[in-house]
Amino acid sequence: MRLILFFLGGFMLANLVVAGSSMIRPQAHEQQRMFRDANKSAPAPWTANERYIEPTRKNARRSALDALAMPLAVACSSTGRAQIVDALAFYYGQRAAQRRKYAEAWGADGGRFAEKAWATTDDGRVERLTRETFSRGYFSLDDFGARARELIAETVSGESAPATACAAG
Repeated sequence: MRLILFFLGGFMLANLVVAGSSMIRPQAHEQQRMFRDANKSAPAPWTANERYIEPTRKNARRSALDALAMPLAVACSSTGRAQIVDALAFYYGQRAAQRRKYAEAWGADGGRFAEKAWATTDDGRVERLTRETFSRGYFSLDDFGARARELIAETVSGESAPATACAAG
């Protein structure tokens, strides 16, 4: 008799476990849907640091535009060339680093955000002035480190540079 009660109790316990787990699943599924809907309206993850990074972008743009706008006589001096190279190295270095890091950290969406963040009208001016300054010989690609050089080379592709610095200025 004990043996029959033991099997009957085990059977009842197994039914309770199966019934209980099937009742929990719809709730878990409903909870997943709730989290998914909430995350659709959540801000993008990179926006948490934007208040710290945006001033760096503004500073890089400002320093690049200031250096590229200096008078030709000053820009051709060794001090002027150094200012141009330093400002462009900072600008293009920051731009390259953010493009790379945002894409690594947040995938294609992060990469697209970084591209858009560096596509303002001031960025267009920096690119145009970089091409003009390069074609006049105020700097060469050899003046830059690898990180900035790659992006500057992309920007000035198709431009020819004089053999000597400031030769065309």
